[in-house]
Amino acid sequence: MRELSSKEKISLANILKDHFDGGDWQELMANTECEFYNISQLLKDVKWGNDTLKQSCIEVVRFILDRDSCNLTHIWNIEGTPNRVERKSIELYKKIISIIEDIPIVQNAPMVNRTEVTNRLLQNAEASISIGNPDEALDRMHTALHSHFRSICDQHDIEYSTKDRVDELSKKIGDHIQNNDSIETNNDVFKTLRSCNSILNNMNNLRNDYSLSHPNESLLSTSDAMFSINLARSIMRYLDDLLKDI
Repeated sequence: MRELSSKEKISLANILKDHFDGGDWQELMANTECEFYNISQLLKDVKWGNDTLKQSCIEVVRFILDRDSCNLTHIWNIEGTPNRVERKSIELYKKIISIIEDIPIVQNAPMVNRTEVTNRLLQNAEASISIGNPDEALDRMHTALHSHFRSICDQHDIEYSTKDRVDELSKKIGDHIQNNDSIETNNDVFKTLRSCNSILNNMNNLRNDYSLSHPNESLLSTSDAMFSINLARSIMRYLDDLLKDI
Protein backbone atom coordinates (compact mmCIF):
# COMPACT_ATOMS: atom_id res chain seq x y z
CA MET A 1 0.00 0.00 0.00
CA ARG A 2 1.33 3.43 -0.94
CA GLU A 3 1.72 5.99 1.82
CA LEU A 4 1.22 9.67 2.46
CA SER A 5 4.33 11.81 2.50
CA SER A 6 5.45 13.47 5.74
CA LYS A 7 4.01 16.77 4.54
CA GLU A 8 0.68 15.14 3.67
CA LYS A 9 0.48 13.48 7.10
CA ILE A 10 0.88 16.88 8.72
CA SER A 11 -1.82 18.34 6.45
CA LEU A 12 -4.15 15.51 7.40
CA ALA A 13 -3.38 16.00 11.11
CA ASN A 14 -4.20 19.71 10.84
CA ILE A 15 -7.57 18.90 9.29
CA LEU A 16 -8.36 16.30 11.94
CA LYS A 17 -7.40 18.82 14.63
CA ASP A 18 -10.38 20.97 13.70
CA HIS A 19 -12.71 18.02 13.09
CA PHE A 20 -12.13 15.26 15.67
CA ASP A 21 -13.48 15.40 19.21
CA GLY A 22 -12.21 13.26 22.08
CA GLY A 23 -14.54 10.41 21.21
CA ASP A 24 -13.30 10.34 17.61
CA TRP A 25 -9.68 10.06 18.76
CA GLN A 26 -10.53 7.27 21.20
CA GLU A 27 -12.47 5.40 18.50
CA LEU A 28 -9.54 5.76 16.12
CA MET A 29 -7.03 4.42 18.63
CA ALA A 30 -9.26 1.40 19.29
CA ASN A 31 -9.86 0.67 15.58
CA THR A 32 -6.13 0.86 14.82
CA GLU A 33 -5.24 -1.25 17.89
CA CYS A 34 -3.17 1.63 19.23
CA GLU A 35 -4.91 1.93 22.59
CA PHE A 36 -1.58 1.30 24.31
CA TYR A 37 -0.42 4.70 23.01
CA ASN A 38 -1.03 7.38 25.63
CA ILE A 39 -3.27 10.10 24.21
CA SER A 40 -4.16 11.69 27.55
CA GLN A 41 -2.37 14.91 26.59
CA LEU A 42 -4.17 14.99 23.25
CA LEU A 43 -7.55 14.54 24.96
CA LYS A 44 -6.75 17.40 27.32
CA ASP A 45 -5.71 19.57 24.40
CA VAL A 46 -8.95 18.77 22.56
CA LYS A 47 -11.08 19.52 25.60
CA TRP A 48 -9.41 22.80 26.53
CA GLY A 49 -8.17 23.98 23.14
CA ASN A 50 -4.57 24.13 24.35
CA ASP A 51 -1.79 25.63 22.24
CA THR A 52 -0.19 22.16 22.08
CA LEU A 53 -3.20 20.65 20.25
CA LYS A 54 -1.62 20.93 16.80
CA GLN A 55 1.58 19.18 17.88
CA SER A 56 -0.34 16.46 19.72
CA CYS A 57 -2.45 15.73 16.63
CA ILE A 58 0.59 15.56 14.37
CA GLU A 59 2.36 13.15 16.73
CA VAL A 60 -0.64 10.82 16.98
CA VAL A 61 -1.36 10.77 13.23
CA ARG A 62 2.31 10.11 12.47
CA PHE A 63 2.40 7.28 15.02
CA ILE A 64 -0.74 5.61 13.67
CA LEU A 65 0.32 5.80 10.01
CA ASP A 66 3.98 4.93 10.64
CA ARG A 67 2.89 1.86 12.60
CA ASP A 68 0.75 0.63 9.70
CA SER A 69 0.00 2.61 6.53
CA CYS A 70 -3.28 0.67 6.20
CA ASN A 71 -4.52 2.58 9.25
CA LEU A 72 -5.29 5.40 6.83
CA THR A 73 -8.51 3.53 6.06
CA HIS A 74 -9.55 3.68 9.72
CA ILE A 75 -8.99 7.44 9.79
CA TRP A 76 -11.05 7.76 6.62
CA ASN A 77 -13.91 5.75 8.10
CA ILE A 78 -14.44 8.12 11.02
CA GLU A 79 -17.75 9.85 10.26
CA GLY A 80 -17.38 13.08 8.32
CA THR A 81 -13.66 12.74 7.56
CA PRO A 82 -13.86 12.40 3.74
CA ASN A 83 -16.14 15.44 3.40
CA ARG A 84 -13.97 17.55 5.69
CA VAL A 85 -10.75 16.63 3.85
CA GLU A 86 -12.36 17.26 0.46
CA ARG A 87 -13.42 20.75 1.52
CA LYS A 88 -10.00 21.62 2.94
CA SER A 89 -7.70 20.07 0.31
CA ILE A 90 -8.93 18.46 -2.90
CA GLU A 91 -5.36 17.32 -3.70
CA LEU A 92 -5.04 15.48 -0.38
CA TYR A 93 -8.53 14.05 -0.82
CA LYS A 94 -7.66 12.59 -4.24
CA LYS A 95 -4.35 11.22 -2.96
CA ILE A 96 -6.02 9.42 -0.05
CA ILE A 97 -8.73 7.99 -2.31
CA SER A 98 -6.08 6.62 -4.68
CA ILE A 99 -4.16 5.07 -1.77
CA ILE A 100 -7.19 3.48 -0.13
CA GLU A 101 -8.37 1.99 -3.42
CA ASP A 102 -4.83 0.61 -3.69
CA ILE A 103 -4.92 -0.03 -7.42
CA PRO A 104 -1.85 -1.97 -8.59
CA ILE A 105 0.32 -0.01 -11.00
CA VAL A 106 2.18 -1.60 -13.90
CA GLN A 107 5.67 -0.12 -13.96
CA ASN A 108 6.80 2.02 -16.86
CA ALA A 109 8.57 0.53 -19.81
CA PRO A 110 12.39 0.25 -19.74
CA MET A 111 14.51 2.97 -21.28
CA VAL A 112 14.85 1.27 -24.68
CA ASN A 113 13.55 3.43 -27.54
CA ARG A 114 12.41 6.21 -25.21
CA THR A 115 12.98 9.83 -26.19
CA GLU A 116 13.33 12.70 -23.75
CA VAL A 117 9.81 13.80 -24.66
CA THR A 118 8.40 10.35 -23.86
CA ASN A 119 10.23 10.27 -20.54
CA ARG A 120 8.89 13.67 -19.55
CA LEU A 121 5.34 12.65 -20.46
CA LEU A 122 5.65 9.47 -18.39
CA GLN A 123 6.97 11.49 -15.47
CA ASN A 124 3.98 13.83 -15.78
CA ALA A 125 1.67 10.81 -15.75
CA GLU A 126 3.38 9.47 -12.62
CA ALA A 127 3.01 12.84 -10.91
CA SER A 128 -0.72 12.95 -11.74
CA ILE A 129 -1.20 9.43 -10.38
CA SER A 130 0.65 10.27 -7.16
CA ILE A 131 -1.72 13.14 -6.35
CA GLY A 132 -4.83 11.20 -7.25
CA ASN A 133 -5.54 12.60 -10.73
CA PRO A 134 -5.65 9.47 -12.92
CA ASP A 135 -7.81 11.20 -15.54
CA GLU A 136 -4.95 13.63 -16.17
CA ALA A 137 -2.50 10.72 -16.11
CA LEU A 138 -4.46 8.95 -18.85
CA ASP A 139 -4.07 11.95 -21.15
CA ARG A 140 -0.31 12.09 -20.50
CA MET A 141 0.03 8.32 -20.87
CA HIS A 142 -1.78 8.36 -24.20
CA THR A 143 0.51 11.10 -25.51
CA ALA A 144 3.57 9.26 -24.17
CA LEU A 145 2.47 6.09 -25.94
CA HIS A 146 1.99 8.01 -29.19
CA SER A 147 5.47 9.51 -28.85
CA HIS A 148 6.99 6.15 -27.95
CA PHE A 149 5.47 4.35 -30.92
CA ARG A 150 6.70 7.03 -33.32
CA SER A 151 10.18 6.67 -31.83
CA ILE A 152 10.08 2.90 -32.42
CA CYS A 153 9.02 3.46 -36.02
CA ASP A 154 11.85 5.96 -36.55
CA GLN A 155 14.49 3.64 -35.09
CA HIS A 156 13.35 0.59 -37.06
CA ASP A 157 12.57 2.32 -40.37
CA ILE A 158 8.85 1.61 -40.15
CA GLU A 159 6.87 3.92 -42.41
CA TYR A 160 4.07 5.85 -40.78
CA SER A 161 2.06 9.03 -41.11
CA THR A 162 2.05 11.84 -38.57
CA LYS A 163 -1.74 11.43 -38.56
CA ASP A 164 -1.57 7.78 -37.46
CA ARG A 165 -3.33 7.03 -34.17
CA VAL A 166 -1.69 4.90 -31.48
CA ASP A 167 -3.63 1.79 -32.57
CA GLU A 168 -2.51 2.32 -36.20
CA LEU A 169 1.12 2.71 -35.12
CA SER A 170 0.84 -0.40 -32.96
CA LYS A 171 -0.41 -2.43 -35.93
CA LYS A 172 2.53 -1.29 -38.09
CA ILE A 173 5.01 -2.14 -35.33
CA GLY A 174 3.32 -5.54 -34.93
CA ASP A 175 3.68 -6.21 -38.67
CA HIS A 176 7.37 -5.32 -38.45
CA ILE A 177 7.91 -7.72 -35.56
CA GLN A 178 6.01 -10.54 -37.24
CA ASN A 179 8.06 -10.15 -40.43
CA ASN A 180 11.38 -10.16 -38.57
CA ASP A 181 12.72 -13.72 -38.29
CA SER A 182 15.16 -12.75 -35.52
CA ILE A 183 12.31 -11.99 -33.10
CA GLU A 184 10.86 -15.05 -31.37
CA THR A 185 7.24 -14.83 -30.32
CA ASN A 186 4.55 -17.31 -29.38
CA ASN A 187 1.88 -17.08 -32.06
CA ASP A 188 -0.99 -17.26 -29.60
CA VAL A 189 0.59 -14.57 -27.40
CA PHE A 190 1.19 -12.39 -30.44
CA LYS A 191 -2.48 -12.69 -31.36
CA THR A 192 -3.18 -11.02 -28.04
CA LEU A 193 -1.05 -8.08 -29.12
CA ARG A 194 -3.12 -7.85 -32.30
CA SER A 195 -6.31 -7.75 -30.28
CA CYS A 196 -4.80 -4.95 -28.19
CA ASN A 197 -5.15 -2.63 -31.17
CA SER A 198 -8.87 -2.38 -30.47
CA ILE A 199 -7.99 -1.54 -26.84
CA LEU A 200 -5.69 1.24 -28.02
CA ASN A 201 -8.38 2.52 -30.35
CA ASN A 202 -10.78 2.66 -27.43
CA MET A 203 -8.10 4.46 -25.41
CA ASN A 204 -8.20 7.21 -28.04
CA ASN A 205 -11.91 7.61 -27.32
CA LEU A 206 -11.45 7.58 -23.55
CA ARG A 207 -8.76 10.23 -23.77
CA ASN A 208 -10.86 12.46 -26.03
CA ASP A 209 -14.19 12.05 -24.23
CA TYR A 210 -13.34 11.38 -20.57
CA SER A 211 -10.06 13.09 -19.73
CA LEU A 212 -8.85 16.66 -19.33
CA SER A 213 -7.47 16.70 -22.86
CA HIS A 214 -10.77 18.42 -23.71
CA PRO A 215 -13.30 20.29 -21.54
CA ASN A 216 -15.25 17.12 -20.71
CA GLU A 217 -17.80 17.22 -17.90
CA SER A 218 -17.61 13.48 -17.23
CA LEU A 219 -14.18 12.14 -16.22
CA LEU A 220 -13.00 8.58 -15.70
CA SER A 221 -13.04 7.10 -12.22
CA THR A 222 -9.73 6.12 -10.64
CA SER A 223 -10.36 2.42 -11.33
CA ASP A 224 -11.26 2.96 -15.00
CA ALA A 225 -8.36 5.33 -15.66
CA MET A 226 -5.79 3.10 -13.94
CA PHE A 227 -7.08 0.04 -15.83
CA SER A 228 -6.49 1.85 -19.12
CA ILE A 229 -3.09 3.18 -18.03
CA ASN A 230 -1.92 -0.26 -16.91
CA LEU A 231 -2.98 -1.80 -20.22
CA ALA A 232 -1.02 0.85 -22.13
CA ARG A 233 2.07 0.28 -19.97
CA SER A 234 1.88 -3.48 -20.47
CA ILE A 235 1.75 -3.06 -24.24
CA MET A 236 4.66 -0.63 -24.12
CA ARG A 237 6.78 -3.04 -22.06
CA TYR A 238 6.00 -6.00 -24.30
CA LEU A 239 6.98 -4.18 -27.49
CA ASP A 240 10.19 -2.93 -25.91
CA ASP A 241 11.11 -6.44 -24.75
CA LEU A 242 10.62 -7.80 -28.25
CA LEU A 243 12.62 -5.03 -29.93
CA LYS A 244 15.44 -4.54 -27.44
CA ASP A 245 17.93 -6.84 -29.20
CA ILE A 246 17.47 -5.67 -32.79
